[in-house]
Amino acid sequence: MKPQKRTTKTGAVRWVARYTDPTGKERSKSFDTQREAKAFIQEQERAIRRSEWIAPTDITVADLTQDRINQARTPSTRNNRTTLKGNLGDLADMPILEVKPAHIRAWLTQLTDGRPWANNTGLANSTIASLAAILHGIFTQAINDDLITRHPMRGVPLPRVTISADRARIPTIEDINLLITTALGTGVGRAPNPTTAAMIQVGAETGLRAGELCGLRVRNVDFLRKELHIVEQIDQRTRTFAPLKTASSRRVVPIGQSTVDVIEAQLQRHPRNPDETVFCSKEGKPLSSGDVGARFRTVAKACGLDVTFHGLRHFYASALIDSGASVVMVQRALGHASASMTLNIYSHLFPGAGDQLRSKLPTVRDSSGISGKNNTDNNGIDAG
Repeated sequence: MKPQKRTTKTGAVRWVARYTDPTGKERSKSFDTQREAKAFIQEQERAIRRSEWIAPTDITVADLTQDRINQARTPSTRNNRTTLKGNLGDLADMPILEVKPAHIRAWLTQLTDGRPWANNTGLANSTIASLAAILHGIFTQAINDDLITRHPMRGVPLPRVTISADRARIPTIEDINLLITTALGTGVGRAPNPTTAAMIQVGAETGLRAGELCGLRVRNVDFLRKELHIVEQIDQRTRTFAPLKTASSRRVVPIGQSTVDVIEAQLQRHPRNPDETVFCSKEGKPLSSGDVGARFRTVAKACGLDVTFHGLRHFYASALIDSGASVVMVQRALGHASASMTLNIYSHLFPGAGDQLRSKLPTVRDSSGISGKNNTDNNGIDAG
């Protein structure tokens, strides 16, 4: 049976895969692409032939979540859904047809007050809100696929995602200088780690996400025009090139001379081919966002600072805002999906609109206090 094309009320195109189960009942499931729908039909028919087919009545919440993990198109989506699966608790083994609002409320309480499966530790409200939103979407898709007829989260008050970059938690210029100095081992008795120092500097001066920084190829650095072309990232799980978080994440980021200098110095220490990443491990392999986070935490701990690598992105945004960049300029520089997202995070930092972004770059870079030159490796070895 061939997939059928369907257009939703919002204008989105969905492909409906239909097949007949062993009892003679017709079943269906919708997908974003015709290819996925065909593959699903083939998979179900193969399972029926092998007597391995599972009736929807036996599908658990964990099964349903895993199915959505398998359909994830970006690394961040897959990681978020995987995190949800690891925090389903009692819901995991529950058949989807048996889930009631009371079960959802109990689950949310565990996430807040303490998770039995995680040493009774709770989660931040923003994390709970994100997990609840993902699960809500999964159940909505189950309704669209005719797996359930009632949404088990209907009527359940869900926490709202509130993301705000508190200026008190944004690294200062002095913090970033200390991080770089510590990574370089300058005057602190540490083995020099110029690659980590370079990543910290470039992160602070460009606002790139860790995965984007890891996926930056040499050929996507335009030294003449002073631009970074952000077109892909490194998948944390597979350590291979993967699509960006969103379509708006694809962008051109203007850079200052100090960023040019630090990237050139990095490539002098570790020569790379045009298709290879600017930053790599000692073995020459791409780094993942997990690697970057681990390196950064080590340096931050040595500095006695409670900051994350993502905090460098907030520093970059706040520097642009303090220099008078408009909401739209900051949105485009960060690769946010919308100006409203930028305002949700940084609205309290905006004093008003100003000149064009590029005219502000020298001020941002010069005022950052970050040197464009890094030391050489200790004995020619990158310690990190």
